[in-house]
Amino acid sequence: MNRDFQLNEADLEETFARSSGPGGQHVNKVSTAVTLRHRPSGVSVTVQDSRSQAMNRKLARERDEVQVRGVEDELDRHEHRDRVPAGEEAVERLRKAAKPFAGATMLHLNSTAYGGGVAELLQSQLPLLNDLGIQATWALLEGSDEYYAVTKTVHNALQGAEVPWTEEMRRAYWDRIRANAAEFTDGYDYVFVHDPQPAALLTVLEEEDRRSGRWIWRCHIDLSTPFRPVWEFFEPIVNRYDAAIFTMEDFAQPGVTGPTLAFIPPSIDPCSTKNVDLADETIA
Repeated sequence: MNRDFQLNEADLEETFARSSGPGGQHVNKVSTAVTLRHRPSGVSVTVQDSRSQAMNRKLARERDEVQVRGVEDELDRHEHRDRVPAGEEAVERLRKAAKPFAGATMLHLNSTAYGGGVAELLQSQLPLLNDLGIQATWALLEGSDEYYAVTKTVHNALQGAEVPWTEEMRRAYWDRIRANAAEFTDGYDYVFVHDPQPAALLTVLEEEDRRSGRWIWRCHIDLSTPFRPVWEFFEPIVNRYDAAIFTMEDFAQPGVTGPTLAFIPPSIDPCSTKNVDLADETIA
């Protein structure tokens, strides 16, 4: 890990907006929300945790650095690892596939910067996408303790667990989705929304007639036997998307009829630290 890495202020693009949601007149009427974009990597975060703009600026830099550090580490592994490369043929296939999208803007949206499979995936993919000529950006949905408790329950329910699903839980989910939608002001050619946590953002943007670009829902979880009350909440949300990507055909529920469906099984990132060749003495 490149522990010496620090953000360069010259590489940062910073914008301010009024925070949304509960918090009093100061939060809602003063531009305390901060969006910070690291131009070289495309990593972007929005923070509206505090009533203080100065505190939100500090938090934005801390969170942006965590994400950018991960991207930089991944680039370092790609450039310096002593291992067999993918090969010119594989690289040429990637470049050919990416050519029609050269110059396109792409946003990847999820709920965590580290500690999960999606974050690990994006740390690898973002530099590769940008190297292929796609202007790829990564942003985080801003949540709350209550929201994350609800989405953890949702995650379990969509994989089959029978859970409470109350009006209060649905309200907590919509409150944070609407707060994030209020800060979603940039347009992109393609938006990839990962898993259920931010899925309803598109619903709010459509209701407000602010949708632009093509939206793809990337489902990383097993939806083969979801808890029906929770899935019935999310099914119309998913059906608003242009496309939906699942790991297996069995994971796509029959009620998903709006999006174009694609099935992409998990793949192995040869540059991930999880896939480093172990020395014989380590195995022993």
